[in-house]
Amino acid sequence: IAAARATAQQEDAIRAQDQVFMLRRLALDMEAIRLDLIDRQVELETEKITLERSHEQFAMATRLRESNAETELGVMSYKLARDVAAQRVAGLEKVVKEAQAQYAAAEARFNSLPKAIETELDPLLAPLQEAAIAAEARLRELEATAHQLTIRSPIAGTIAAIHKRPGQMVRPGELIVTITDPTPRRIVSYVRADQRLMPKPGMEVVIRSRIDPTRVHTSKVIDVGTQVEMIPPQHQRSPSMVEWGLPVGIELPPDAPFQPGEFVDLSLRR
Repeated sequence: IAAARATAQQEDAIRAQDQVFMLRRLALDMEAIRLDLIDRQVELETEKITLERSHEQFAMATRLRESNAETELGVMSYKLARDVAAQRVAGLEKVVKEAQAQYAAAEARFNSLPKAIETELDPLLAPLQEAAIAAEARLRELEATAHQLTIRSPIAGTIAAIHKRPGQMVRPGELIVTITDPTPRRIVSYVRADQRLMPKPGMEVVIRSRIDPTRVHTSKVIDVGTQVEMIPPQHQRSPSMVEWGLPVGIELPPDAPFQPGEFVDLSLRR
């Protein structure tokens, strides 16, 4: 009995040791796959940025070719660079999917085993985990850079003017495009100092179309500016004179068929 008990204990110890070795190997393999996956994702995001810029360069070269400012050979070289970048992105996307599947399989196998030695695994995994954290930070940085390459308008509308073209340098605060809302939402007016008016929210306003003076609508003031501003050139009475006024927002009646940018005449009723 004593010999059998000793043999069983020895076998249990061997099995426990084998389990420890298996957990260590799986943990190390899993972290190595994770780190490789992040590296591939970083490489993929880098190639996506390259592809986006290649698209812009090819489009610009095509436009320049139409005006004879670029050679056919130059356009072909940009097209080749774009196609090569697209192939690299497609190949890396496939590699990333395979790495994600490998990591998922390794993680599932690791989680299926009992965890009795997690504290023993921490020192072994620490270097790989630190490298993975650094790689993930680099990945987030690249994703932010890629996101900034595409400028999205905060509103839906129509581009009225383009101020900057692809490839041009843009300083913070500079206009890139002017977008107009196809649906007018409010009327903006300016009260000049010589008009001697004190507009307040809720005041009644009579709106008369300049295109068809018979079209008259009634509305109200919804807000008044907190300070006097320079009146936009299109609202000034003389192009040679700079005017200042207090901006006033007026609610647009739902039945008023006015177009964005259309001028109307306003009368405030005290």
